[in-house]
Amino acid sequence: MRHLISFIRHHKYLSLAFVVALSATMFFAFDVLSDARNWKDPQSRNVDPQVWMTPMYIAHSWKVDPKELGAAIGITERPKKRTTLEDIAKERGVPVAQVILEVQDFLATSSSREKR
Repeated sequence: MRHLISFIRHHKYLSLAFVVALSATMFFAFDVLSDARNWKDPQSRNVDPQVWMTPMYIAHSWKVDPKELGAAIGITERPKKRTTLEDIAKERGVPVAQVILEVQDFLATSSSREKR
């Protein structure tokens, strides 16, 4: 214990950097584990599309190809930011309900293809 205290006194900045790195590692490890737990939760699967959702979130939830889902709702390129269904509707100049209906139609046809 005496050696540890001596080390910390002589290497203050190195000790501080170690504590910061350890704290950041713990924070991100907790974040990853909590996200993994949420995706394994059965209630997070096949969630009905909502205005705040992104196409990628819906694709993960329903286990469909995000590119196919994007094509079904008029996205030709991958957006640079997290674009919600509401943002997509505004860009296209259509009501959000129409975009949600397009997503639901795509999900219904893709789930019926999987059952065959």
